[in-house]
Amino acid sequence: IASLIGYMSIMDFGIHNVLVRYLTKYRVQKDRKAYENLLAVSLVIYSVISGILFVIGYYMYQNLGSAFGNSFSVQELEIARKIFWIVLLDLILSLPGAIFQCVINAEEHFIFGRTVLGIKQIAKLVLVIAVAELGGKSFVLVCTVFALNISVIICQALYAWTHLHMRIHLYEWKWKYIYSLFVYTFFVFIASVADQILWKLDSVILGMKVSAEVVAVYAVAMNLVTIYKKFSGAVSGIFLPRATAMSITDSSEEASVRLMTKVGVIQFLILSLALIGFGIVGQEFLLVWLGDGYEEVYIIFLILAFSLMIPSCQSIGINILEARNKHKFRAVVCCILAVVNG
Repeated sequence: IASLIGYMSIMDFGIHNVLVRYLTKYRVQKDRKAYENLLAVSLVIYSVISGILFVIGYYMYQNLGSAFGNSFSVQELEIARKIFWIVLLDLILSLPGAIFQCVINAEEHFIFGRTVLGIKQIAKLVLVIAVAELGGKSFVLVCTVFALNISVIICQALYAWTHLHMRIHLYEWKWKYIYSLFVYTFFVFIASVADQILWKLDSVILGMKVSAEVVAVYAVAMNLVTIYKKFSGAVSGIFLPRATAMSITDSSEEASVRLMTKVGVIQFLILSLALIGFGIVGQEFLLVWLGDGYEEVYIIFLILAFSLMIPSCQSIGINILEARNKHKFRAVVCCILAVVNG
């Protein structure tokens, strides 16, 4: 279910990074009118996308039985239907809600932004454990995470409105302007599609071909890999506004290389510590956390995490390419890899 929703999440077309880039550009240029107009245009676009997602989600809901009927029992399929609606609603509301996070990042208020996201992850872990200890089922867990995500969006919205004086005002609607945004986002979208195929296709195939127990083992490993990737993304994401500002002020290529090297070293240290730590205590951790039957998670995670080490340490390069509007080649390469993987 999470993999299916993950495929649908690519329909933001990479607008999030585009928003941060252009909001940073207008902030540096002190063009408040363009800043507010972009927020209004983005809100309209996100609302349209959310509507399209609802239609697609309804169609997928009607066909869950034919897709997973052979591997899920009747009871498991009914639970999956309920979970699907909650996760879909979470995605539909999160897309327009992402505007507030974009504003916080573009204004470089990272202390608040990262603190809220950090508290969210800790609260998510505590709540999930608490619900599980109280005997809550998977549907209750999903509802708990949904409530937490909505709370974070509300918190970000209040901060953006009160502290950053965020205003949304549609001064003009120019199709030429909208077209230029989508031309930029097209290759970001293509790279996102390729990324979803690379990391989600295997989970979908397993769900259709094998038992739910095998899917559960692989899903746990992929969740750990996602957390591992976030260690790197948390560092590189902070520097997107700076990379954008450097491109606007025509900073030299050497400055971009120094930034990439500096960030890459930090990412390598963080990822190395995480990988070594899991290699030492990972098996015991999985046994305490999940019990018997999940031993294969350990080796699956180590293989995937080790292969991700170098690309993750270079992730700031993606931000630099997008800031300089030179991300087309990477999108093509990702597409080729996705086709080979498929």
